[in-house]
Amino acid sequence: MTTATTTPQTTAPIWVSFPAHALPDVDWTDHGAAHRAVMRLFSPHLPGSPRARRAAGSILYRIDLQPDNTPVVLVQSQHPVQLLPPAARALTVPQARWDLRDGQQVMLRVAVNPLTRRTVKHDNGSRHEAVQILLPDQVPPWLEGKLTPGVQIRTVLNQVRTTTRTRRGPAAGSTPPQIVVETIDAIGVVTDATQFARMRREGVGRAKAYGCGLLTAVAAS
Repeated sequence: MTTATTTPQTTAPIWVSFPAHALPDVDWTDHGAAHRAVMRLFSPHLPGSPRARRAAGSILYRIDLQPDNTPVVLVQSQHPVQLLPPAARALTVPQARWDLRDGQQVMLRVAVNPLTRRTVKHDNGSRHEAVQILLPDQVPPWLEGKLTPGVQIRTVLNQVRTTTRTRRGPAAGSTPPQIVVETIDAIGVVTDATQFARMRREGVGRAKAYGCGLLTAVAAS
């Protein structure tokens, strides 16, 4: 790895992308290992407690497949990375490219953890949390609710489901053993530019530490 040049925090984020094979010791199908690998790119002295640093720095990542099926890791953050993997490209997103306006048509991609949670009450007074993984055809309408009021989806172009697993061990802690990741490409219309910017900066839904939540968008015209 090489040391990256430090730049000040910006409203628009910083993107770093690199082929997954640039870090050959990382199993990117293991979301626990992937999370640790992404966090190692940043200074260990980021603000906040160890459990809060990812959220405080709006650190998100997503694994995208190139047309030849080569996996590429995209990392987004409000902080610059300290270490760049080989062949990595780093970009502070120009503010003009980041800013989108109400009514603008966009091409978007988002990776989400498609599940719902609800509390079930029993006759004896006890409760438990029921988790349901959505079927693929249930995800687009569920996602529309998640993206309201920032953007309205008009057309889903592509939808891919993958499942990652982590090796459970003493260091696993609260890391879930399995994460379902639904990656969706769509055309949408911005309905609230401020909320849409917040969603892109902070992420969408759950499992943001484990390859879900990253929403990217570019103007379609």
